[in-house]
Amino acid sequence: MVSGGYAPVPAWSLLPNNRRIRGANLAPNPSQGGSWINFWGPMWDWTGTVKPQLDNAKALGLNTVRIIGAADFVASGNLTHATWIANLQTVLAYCRSVGLYYYLTMGSTVHVTPWDTNFATELSSTAAAIVSYMDVIIACDVLQELFSWDTANDVPSYLPTDATTKWNTALRGTSGWTAPLTYSAYSNSEASFVANAPGNACADAVNLQQCGVDYFDIHWYLPEGVGWDHARLAHTWWSTVALAGTRVLFGEYGAPLSWTSAHRVAYYQAMNDTVLHPGGNNERCAGQLAWGLIDQSNVTSNQWSIFNNSSDEANVLAVAPF
Repeated sequence: MVSGGYAPVPAWSLLPNNRRIRGANLAPNPSQGGSWINFWGPMWDWTGTVKPQLDNAKALGLNTVRIIGAADFVASGNLTHATWIANLQTVLAYCRSVGLYYYLTMGSTVHVTPWDTNFATELSSTAAAIVSYMDVIIACDVLQELFSWDTANDVPSYLPTDATTKWNTALRGTSGWTAPLTYSAYSNSEASFVANAPGNACADAVNLQQCGVDYFDIHWYLPEGVGWDHARLAHTWWSTVALAGTRVLFGEYGAPLSWTSAHRVAYYQAMNDTVLHPGGNNERCAGQLAWGLIDQSNVTSNQWSIFNNSSDEANVLAVAPF
């Protein structure tokens, strides 16, 4: 592990109380089909699925949890606003009661088109319903992995600036809204972040501020066998993102159970060390959230959980920085 203690809390931090994130993602259980609409809607399972994951996060010493939300399902008419808000408020109230921050993600990209008016309207309605939880909501990702969606759908200039600006404006137009906003990107290769080309995730990061984005949220899943050396990973991140002057956080990272235990542990340790990288740029990083707290599949290659609080991976996560 990188020596010298935790990185200092940055003076510019936009997070509540200048906190940094040490967290993990919740997931649907296999009986819910790995589906977010089932998670939030018809198969909502507070006692068997949601609360145990929140308790597990707290027991690990984490300070933040993240769940992909369902405002997109409401906008598309597949879930009622009342159900979505009632269940979301249950989660937020419990997080407040046990001392966890909540990284809010409003939805995924499946049910939203670039300039979807229904989605913008639902964002405003959701924000108004939860604005009393600004002490709990540490940040908000308007739409899960929007970068991946905009490139797949050939949105002009690769960055959907009009849509992102519109949606962020809808949130910031809510009286009392203070949570910083993020923009997330998925990648399974180093090249997608280090290549100097249009559509490259880090190249787009340079343009995010014009859309009202505060943090670039990176979801990075590399294949097994990549050399897990923190200096290499740190160079990959900070030689690109830091040069852009961009605030970043790692909203997802993880390794499936099809990997060897040694490789999984090395992966988590490398991510810890990367965030703690002593090269002078780690002050731009708001923290990290592992994927995930339970398995959402019965297939080993798609099982990514920190199985329990005594697993080797959990032990590494429990001493993650911040």
